[in-house]
Amino acid sequence: MCSGVKTGALLVLGVYVLGCEDAPPLPSRELPTQDHLNTPAPLDAGLPEALLLDDALLDAGPMAPGAFSLAAEAEAFSTMGACLARNPPPAALVSDALLSLGIETLREDACHLLEAVHDKRVEPCRTLGLRALEHPCLVAVAVAREEPSACPQVAAFDPARGRDPLCLALASHRSEPCEALEASDAVLCRAALKGSRALCNQSPTAARRRTCILQVERWRGLAREIAGAPVAGVHATLHRTDGDRSFDDLARAGAVVLERGAVRRVVIDVARGRVRMRLRVRLSATGAADVETFELSEAGAMLAKASGEDLRARVLFDANDGGSPERVIVTLDATSETAAMRSFELVAVVRDRVHGTP
Repeated sequence: MCSGVKTGALLVLGVYVLGCEDAPPLPSRELPTQDHLNTPAPLDAGLPEALLLDDALLDAGPMAPGAFSLAAEAEAFSTMGACLARNPPPAALVSDALLSLGIETLREDACHLLEAVHDKRVEPCRTLGLRALEHPCLVAVAVAREEPSACPQVAAFDPARGRDPLCLALASHRSEPCEALEASDAVLCRAALKGSRALCNQSPTAARRRTCILQVERWRGLAREIAGAPVAGVHATLHRTDGDRSFDDLARAGAVVLERGAVRRVVIDVARGRVRMRLRVRLSATGAADVETFELSEAGAMLAKASGEDLRARVLFDANDGGSPERVIVTLDATSETAAMRSFELVAVVRDRVHGTP
């Protein structure tokens, strides 16, 4: 169990600050008393049990206790001085704990994040004392700009992982990028996009449900889903000599396309439960496809593994009608008559394109 204080702009950092999703925010933005510090509120304090069970009531109620609206706070931002004045330092006990962790600029960082969202500029994100907050700050700016291409990468050292799926979903107003996340994070992503606390009832634990509800409130006013044509035909099917198997859940995670000049690579690396797929296909300037990696396993047992001359590959890109996202269609055919795998078919959403990568 961990505890933290989130007053005013400090709450802008949400679950990003200390990772304390198992301890709820205080039910008030006022400076906490010693009693507050010694007696943390119950996990679902202020949320009637009915609201955790009845979807209609959950979305009809007022803002959840302890919640924070990034849009409202960013709109109210005027200057750094005014922001700091509105948000006094936390209690001495919490300040000492933060200092012990080497976190000395939390208030300033929170106000810089509001400044970045208010001005829709990334420069304030680059001035943060706590570097771990740069990523969520860039996410907030990209969502405020409604600019998916401004979303930060999941890992700068691994461009094949693409940009932050939550950011892509909120900035593009479409739910498909949410499918790249693990199940509980995908629930949070869809709930934040739709502004629906009711969807948080799908979270696996009370702590995750609470986090989900707070994130819905955090993004309300900035995130919204724009209805569009659903992506048709998303699926993955492995054809083997001993029968066919469907892996549609893996296909829904989408693909990342890496581009450098005229050379492109289609990359998928996703795990769902005990099943994992790794696919990397290189497309030359002429459009010829070469399979660099293809592995499909379940519980550690390899269902299919091949590359290079073992497979003949075809890759097509298709922009669906109705403004829905681009699809990639990959077909792999085994070239060896003795191979257990005959072919593999994949239709997936192109959830991100990353330029300038090998």
